Amino acid sequence: MICTGRTRDEARAVSLVTRKACKAYLVAAQGGKPKPINPLEALLMRLVYKKTYSQLAENNS
Repeated sequence: MICTGRTRDEARAVSLVTRKACKAYLVAAQGGKPKPINPLEALLMRLVYKKTYSQLAENNS
């Protein structure tokens, strides 16, 4: 995988989230065929994630 972002820290965060998603998929696959998250729920999770972590990144700068 190739992870990018506006900064090196953003690229690292993308890498971390992607690795966690891969691990979650592998664990879920052990119990059968994993089902994707509802698209609206995924959008909501993304918006909350971006808002939360963008504020953390700004506070740590």
